[in-house]
Amino acid sequence: MKPRFFVAAAVAAIASLCVLTLVWAAEPEVTEVSRWDNGAIRQTVVFNPENNTTVRNFYNIDGTVERIEKYDSNGNKFETSLYDASGNLREGIDRWAAKRTRFIDGKIFQETTYGPDGKPRERKTFDEFGRLIARQFLNDGNSDPEDTLRREPAYGKHVAIFYNSNGQVEQSAHVINE
Repeated sequence: MKPRFFVAAAVAAIASLCVLTLVWAAEPEVTEVSRWDNGAIRQTVVFNPENNTTVRNFYNIDGTVERIEKYDSNGNKFETSLYDASGNLREGIDRWAAKRTRFIDGKIFQETTYGPDGKPRERKTFDEFGRLIARQFLNDGNSDPEDTLRREPAYGKHVAIFYNSNGQVEQSAHVINE
């Protein structure tokens, strides 16, 4: 009986070491990409264990964060945020402070932009070929029906989508094309 116990204990110990090694190896790795002339970090990239970029950080010459870009496991940039010197969201030249993109099967499906207050400003929907098919302008996070453009159905579906003030789908209805 005792040799079986020691064999089981040894197997458990080896399994624990393997798990710890995998957990340690799965840590994301930050790689410094470049520096400003004054020595301050200009850009860093965070890689996942498969060596894919997950986060790219851009810094101002004074060391403050300027922009953060996040990527999914397929390399699609799904979020970009712009920051001021105090670390708050700031509006860029295109009138958004943050942008989030959703993908279906690696293709862009929807893009939403946000203001410095974190509220959605505009939502664009694309078809499976990447063509813009709907564009909603949002006022304080609420959809304005007067400022909605819909060209054709997304991904072959004839559906009108209505969003609540949190940007969540509230209702959808089938639409008959005329």
